[in-house]
Amino acid sequence: MKKMMKASAWIRREFVEGSRPDMRVVKGWIKDGVVTGKIVNKHAWIEEDQKFGVSPDVANIVNSLIRVSA
Repeated sequence: MKKMMKASAWIRREFVEGSRPDMRVVKGWIKDGVVTGKIVNKHAWIEEDQKFGVSPDVANIVNSLIRVSA
């Protein structure tokens, strides 16, 4: 199982001040599959390895290739 991080921490990591999306937007991205995560009891969690702008499918394939080559 992949590690999860709070969506608020992910937002701070991925976006600069003044360009950070609202939590409602991020929850929509999770529901639409833009980023891989879960919403549990109204709290959003995102997989730690998710990078904004990179498809979750691409990220998963890259991570698989890295694991196999190690």
